[in-house]
Amino acid sequence: MLITAGERKAAALLCLALQDFGIPADSFTGSQAKVPATPYIQNFNGTPFKNLLWRVLGVKIGRRVFDDGCSMTERAMVTIGDGAILNMGSSLHAHSLDDGTFKSDCITLAEGGTVGTYALVHYRVTMGKDSVLDAHSFLMKGSDLPPGERWCGNPATPASAGAEADASAAEDQSKPEAQAA
Repeated sequence: MLITAGERKAAALLCLALQDFGIPADSFTGSQAKVPATPYIQNFNGTPFKNLLWRVLGVKIGRRVFDDGCSMTERAMVTIGDGAILNMGSSLHAHSLDDGTFKSDCITLAEGGTVGTYALVHYRVTMGKDSVLDAHSFLMKGSDLPPGERWCGNPATPASAGAEADASAAEDQSKPEAQAA
């Protein structure tokens, strides 16, 4: 049964008045009956039941998603595609407080996407099909991972660019040795 905000307030005030007269009364309307999900949902890490709980809590989540311990702040602003992997300690964080201004936007993880262990995904992010965010990485707000790419680091950047930079640095170091010989 849906009740208006005024009815919720009236019921809460009635319960307070009854309690003043020593009559035990509890108001279980609206936010008073709300159970915080965070402490309880972690008990279902790694089980198929966690996906069902996410759906009940407002997450748009696909089939065959493996969630080993992801947390989400604004669940209604998160979309997760089929076959995605959410590793232990990862976080999908759809809001921030920048310079005193509260900002929030959607997060989309496409089919087959992977969020690594203890990785953080900020708001206004789209991860393409089969994209991977490595462990301990931070995907900044407004980032767009193309399909099939692997990103890592803080802030996260394409992993292939980092590997190419490491390879060129190794080549530069080996050149003086070759010239000295």
